[in-house]
Amino acid sequence: DLDGGQSPLEVVPKISSLVGLLEAYARLTIYHAATNELICDALVVRTEEMAPPLVVKAARACASLSFAHPGVMRMAAICMAEHGEELPEEDLELLGRALEDLGALGNDGRLMLEGPGEHSLQTRGQVPGDRR
Repeated sequence: DLDGGQSPLEVVPKISSLVGLLEAYARLTIYHAATNELICDALVVRTEEMAPPLVVKAARACASLSFAHPGVMRMAAICMAEHGEELPEEDLELLGRALEDLGALGNDGRLMLEGPGEHSLQTRGQVPGDRR
């Protein structure tokens, strides 16, 4: 038992620890889709805990893995649309580049919340670097 009487399997990791795990995993040369899916699913379930800087890190990690997890892509697109003006310029550019690498930008440079084969929803017509 840990200090709260919970078994190790019941302890929920900090959201920043999950993002750190995804970033560390992205640095490895081993690609395992099931592991990527598991970590990304855990992040998406806890979307409300994801501060914009953590979303940027998660999106960059997915982009470096070339792993376009729909939930992380959606979270990143929403973050860019809703918090783009608050992000430091460098983070905004990194987020835009990650979304572009993951295929979340349409041909016209607008963010899409769904893949190109689906009914694409655009988020406020914002493009990377556009701070309207």
